[in-house]
Amino acid sequence: MHVTSVSDPIPSAARLAAAMVRRPMNPDASAVLAAAVTEELRWDPLVDVERINVSADDSRIILHGVVRTYAQKCRAGRIAREIRGVVDVKNELDVRLAIGSYRTDDGLERLAASIMQNHSALCDPLPRVTAHDGWLTLAGVVTAEAQKRAAEDALRDLTGIRGIANCIEVAPRAEDAGDAGTFRAAVRRRGKLGVKELKVEVNGGAIAIDAKVTSCAERDALIELAACRRGIVSVEDRVIVQPVPTQPNPRTS
Repeated sequence: MHVTSVSDPIPSAARLAAAMVRRPMNPDASAVLAAAVTEELRWDPLVDVERINVSADDSRIILHGVVRTYAQKCRAGRIAREIRGVVDVKNELDVRLAIGSYRTDDGLERLAASIMQNHSALCDPLPRVTAHDGWLTLAGVVTAEAQKRAAEDALRDLTGIRGIANCIEVAPRAEDAGDAGTFRAAVRRRGKLGVKELKVEVNGGAIAIDAKVTSCAERDALIELAACRRGIVSVEDRVIVQPVPTQPNPRTS
């Protein structure tokens, strides 16, 4: 494992199996991948990289260290997933609030409730928010996965939180149920999704996706597209990330 200093998920069984049969990345390539993530974090204006370390275990990135906000932790993980060659990201960053960022749990609950009440994507009954030691728990029922995600996204930048547990249930309307064909058509309409060997199974509100993509960012986009379709309650992720090998630059004489 190579580590380089800088001063949303568990892999599916299919992706773990693919990682076992894939030829291991050589140590130099792992170091290059960690350095690429490090450099991208260094130039992001919304991430305080002073105490973030990046390690690469084959094509898997691990983020560890300390950040000052939950929003920074999430953003660092998202940036790492967008780097070419990254197959998965384990975000172990610890959120340690600055003294001026502390909020009481009662105060966080009032702020969160106000945000929920003024969110255009949510409707009555609104999700419930409770806070304990800076951790927010979301509960309630919505009709779409997109609403569940919108509620969490709306609270991610709230000052004083350490993390979010999204326990909102999705109960779609019966008339919203889709089928595999409509989802495959949606994938074809997305110009940025270069998906190969796509197989889709829909059973009620559950959708299972088998496919091959070239990056974590592409996989995330595919899974989000599925999760946010009308009528979908759960997504079984069988997507395998197979990065395109980087071609060496030709030597000039």
